[in-house]
Amino acid sequence: MSIPLNLRGARVLSVALAATFGLAAGLSAQNAYLVKDINTTPVTPIASSSPSYATYAQSYDEYRYVQMGGYTYFAATTYANGQELWRTDGTAAGTTMVADINKGPDSSSPYYLTVVGTQIYFRANDGSSGYELWVTDGTAAGTKMIADIWAGASSSSPAYIARLGTSVVFQASDGTNGYEPWISDGTAAGTKMIKDIYAGSSSSSPTYCRSNFAGSKVFFRATDSTNGTELWVTDGTAAGTTLVLDIYAGTSSSSPSYLQPFGPAGLIFNASDATAGTEIWITDGTATGTALVKDIYPGTTSGASLIYSAAIGTVPSKYVFRGYDGTGTGAAGYEWWVTDGTAAGTVLLADINSGTGQGSYYYLCSDAAKTKVYMSSYTGSAYQIWETDGTPANTKVFCAAAGTSYAYYLEEDGTGRVFFSGNEVATGTGREPCVTDGTAAGTLCFDLYSGTSTGYGYYMTRIAKGQVVFYGQDGTNGVELWTSQGTAATTAMIKDINVWTFGAVTANDSVSYIVELFGKVLFTANDGTNGYELWSSDGTAAGTTMVKDIYPGSSSSYSYYKAHLGNKVIFYANDGTNGYEPWVTDGTAAGTTMLKDIYAGASSSSPNYFARCGDKVYFYATDGTNGYEPWVTDG
Repeated sequence: MSIPLNLRGARVLSVALAATFGLAAGLSAQNAYLVKDINTTPVTPIASSSPSYATYAQSYDEYRYVQMGGYTYFAATTYANGQELWRTDGTAAGTTMVADINKGPDSSSPYYLTVVGTQIYFRANDGSSGYELWVTDGTAAGTKMIADIWAGASSSSPAYIARLGTSVVFQASDGTNGYEPWISDGTAAGTKMIKDIYAGSSSSSPTYCRSNFAGSKVFFRATDSTNGTELWVTDGTAAGTTLVLDIYAGTSSSSPSYLQPFGPAGLIFNASDATAGTEIWITDGTATGTALVKDIYPGTTSGASLIYSAAIGTVPSKYVFRGYDGTGTGAAGYEWWVTDGTAAGTVLLADINSGTGQGSYYYLCSDAAKTKVYMSSYTGSAYQIWETDGTPANTKVFCAAAGTSYAYYLEEDGTGRVFFSGNEVATGTGREPCVTDGTAAGTLCFDLYSGTSTGYGYYMTRIAKGQVVFYGQDGTNGVELWTSQGTAATTAMIKDINVWTFGAVTANDSVSYIVELFGKVLFTANDGTNGYELWSSDGTAAGTTMVKDIYPGSSSSYSYYKAHLGNKVIFYANDGTNGYEPWVTDGTAAGTTMLKDIYAGASSSSPNYFARCGDKVYFYATDGTNGYEPWVTDG
């Protein structure tokens, strides 16, 4: 039985023993038990599933979870399965792992989740094929690797996945052509490199891939051998994959970034040319249709950042963004601006912090109907949430309730309320999930983690009208997935995905490196007297004992990195005389011995990465003469 490294506390051991002795699968927090209080100095460590939105965001408006078919998808971590793909319908029963892609405690690390119709494309690692392109329909049976692009254990590392019709475009490497643009229709046969933009083994490194609203083209930035890093476009064919425009002429780079769909077929983005600094550009995918929208800060100083932007219009026709025209002092002059893609329609919405102060904060969001944008703002004396319909005349305070400040992760819930993560300074409850309907009476913060500790309320994502999910913690269950409908009664953890429950366990016993050996488990622990040593347990307090004090006294042998070999376990340890060397144990003191002093004397051979193959264990080590090389033992 293999357990992830550095897991802490008696809960880990109780679950390991449950598996060893055939106790009920899915052992709950209620029937978990402490085998033995090895180190009696109490602390309270916390375990978390750490739910992640698992997708690349090109603006603060996109830091949210992915949704498909009534479910919200995210990456979460458990000790038994590592970080894998999960989904939720907002209920505990409906919150499940989609598939254990990398079997056991290792992680598949799903990322770049991209919805195309009734499927989600993403990258993951199954433990044998490296990071490759995967697809899921939300079921375990429908979760599969599409193609092993870089054959074998090497990773093609697909990234920046974007929809193109019913297919996806992404960056990947096959090990021959460097990182180039690829396309996939969800089948191995339909997964291929579109074009070798930077010919040969060099990489064009296509990044920030972004579909236009219609999904008929994908824009990205890439580097060829002559033009630096510029804007490219593809329709999925080699002939239709072209440089849009050499914005910063010659080998210099305009470095396009924060690409956002504009209208049905176009795009706005940040780029820099020789005269205007970083400003907003617009394109329809042709050289003649690509132009600087406006030099907001005249000259080579940069005036706009689309990472802090949100769309107005179901088909985006305007963007609210963070801009600076040079009238303030340094970055302090940033305020909220709007653009409709023309110079005349690119204007300051409001000088919220008048004069040289900074009025725009960082977080903003569109409402469900895409008719308004809500913005975290600073007046110079208070943090407030403002709203706008994209006109200066209708840009105003939405919520000026006293006490809430630094509003993060704004999300409108479809009913006119805005959920956010706020510091409730008046009551001293720390950063917590909050909601506002624009009135003081309708502004509430929910104290998930009582006292001044932080409950987070991050990655607010609308899951249904009037309901959001988010990342939070209550001080007992670690960081888990929560939901709220805007009242204390409806604000609750959806499910304790990672169910390690430590309670008042021991300080620095650090139970780790657990392996099974004939009805017992061997592990490393610190009893507060003998340092970190090799221990054994049969699941009872009486049967939980130190196997051997390898490094006598309070010093630690650090008996780490264990591997099975027949009826023995190979590991590394330090006895205080011979340095770190390979050891073997049969679970008894007499049967626990150093195999060989590879690096003679007090120096360490530092054996590591033990792996059993047949009737031998392979590892790397150094003898002081040959450097780190592969070694083998029969025990």
